[in-house]
Amino acid sequence: MYLNRLNPEQKELFLDLCIHAAMANGTFANDEKEMIALYCEEMQLLVPRYEAETDKDTAIEELKKLSTPQELRMILFEIAGLVLSDNICDEDEKLYINDFALKTGMEKACVDEAISVLTELKSIYSRIDAFVANS
Repeated sequence: MYLNRLNPEQKELFLDLCIHAAMANGTFANDEKEMIALYCEEMQLLVPRYEAETDKDTAIEELKKLSTPQELRMILFEIAGLVLSDNICDEDEKLYINDFALKTGMEKACVDEAISVLTELKSIYSRIDAFVANS
């Protein structure tokens, strides 16, 4: 939704963070791979990748240097969307998102709000799907 606003370096670092986030619980789910492929398409990266090129902490530090607070919130939102793509945000994934927020200067309440908004959005999409299916 917001990824096309990032510059090329931010996009690559964001992709690294997505890969680390997908692996936070030790399982790289197919839903997460599909979401990463969609993110790559949105960012106009021709070939999705599923191997990180930068470790998590370095990617966070670099993004923090390159990004505005608004861009960091966009990145947090999109990473939360990734971990919720399989409809489960387990403890390891929550810790990952909270760690990103902490290291980029965001409050835990920001994480909670992002997850809440995304959960509402998924519910609305489900209602739309049900509406269309019943036509």
